[in-house]
Amino acid sequence: MQFCEIDDLANESDVEQKLLWPLLTSERPLGLGFSAAEVQTKPNLRDLAIDKGTSKKIYRPDFAIIQSGLPMAVGEAKKPGESLIEAKREARLYAAEVNALYKTEFNPCRYVFACDGRHLIFSKWDSTIPFAELKFDDIIPTNPKFADLVAIIGKTALTNEADALLRSLTNDADMFRREHPCFRLVQFL
Repeated sequence: MQFCEIDDLANESDVEQKLLWPLLTSERPLGLGFSAAEVQTKPNLRDLAIDKGTSKKIYRPDFAIIQSGLPMAVGEAKKPGESLIEAKREARLYAAEVNALYKTEFNPCRYVFACDGRHLIFSKWDSTIPFAELKFDDIIPTNPKFADLVAIIGKTALTNEADALLRSLTNDADMFRREHPCFRLVQFL
């Protein structure tokens, strides 16, 4: 069962609403299993400056996945045919800025993803090499690539990772860099 037909995905909004939102919020094995409250969308995310020099710009991704109060993944939707390499690069830069809000070596934003409705790619926040690349027809519960993806970045996996990160802290005040003015868990929202 797929969430939509490939011909239904004509623009970025279609990719966000007809493919990515159901993928992120549908229960396993159909989707990644996050609740609507755990998937924050662009209007609820904080703008951050990414890139440097003349390429510097204000940016926010289309999605952020929050687990145990931590931003664990960010993702970008594009219209069919747009560059997923650039979309993932922007998501990686945003993840780096989010992680910079926290103390050194505490990097909760672990994953980034990009989708143009035809392809879906996932990588670690600090790597250009995808650990998962799926075509539209791969996004079904019976596909082993999809099952592997759910095992790596689904709700259960990200909840376990977030809880382990929180256990590693000595106290909540240590989570953010000392010069950061606010000690809230989801500061970037």
